[in-house]
Amino acid sequence: MAESMEFGFIYAFFSATSGTAFFVSTAIATAVGFSVCLFLSIFKRGYGIQKRLWFLILLFILCALLKARAFVTGEKDFSPLLLCFGLILFLPVYFIRAKAPKEQADNLSAREYVRILDDKIKRTDDLEKTQADFKTEVIKAEPQPPVANDKPDFSHVKNVLQRLEPAVLSYADRRQIHELELSICEAENGGYSEETRVKINEGLGNLLKIMARHGV
Repeated sequence: MAESMEFGFIYAFFSATSGTAFFVSTAIATAVGFSVCLFLSIFKRGYGIQKRLWFLILLFILCALLKARAFVTGEKDFSPLLLCFGLILFLPVYFIRAKAPKEQADNLSAREYVRILDDKIKRTDDLEKTQADFKTEVIKAEPQPPVANDKPDFSHVKNVLQRLEPAVLSYADRRQIHELELSICEAENGGYSEETRVKINEGLGNLLKIMARHGV
């Protein structure tokens, strides 16, 4: 008896509106949730993909309501249609890049500096000027020409090259790294000519691009 009354209440709840009206209501709720999620993703700092998943939870709940209504009333099930509608809406939200939190905006990672420097190199093709803006410990500056009997210091560049050894690099990347190592070896053995300096500059530019691609 109690189960019959409970089922009757559920049936009355779902049949209070037509199937089309119920579907339109859930679609409007989905669209409103999408609008809120889109707004937060664009304008709120640190609103990454994990914080946007609430929209999918809302979508699944609304789809479950539609399926439950169809099961109880025996009418057409609109839940697959709503699911497709919601997933299509979620696609642009998924690919929006989250803004960095304010406390991290002035403290970019080394990888981000590499990307910025790489863009500058492509625009200006002037490594000597862009190295002055590279404020991280990845590659601090172009090796200076030797003074008197002093040899140029390539220890930092060698350290970066060692960090790249475990990386899975393409043949072209390995060849560029090998050419840079040969130029450094030539410079350390007293052959730091203008031609060698140009080769090292080009090698450093290629090294930055390789590091940016592999996230080192």
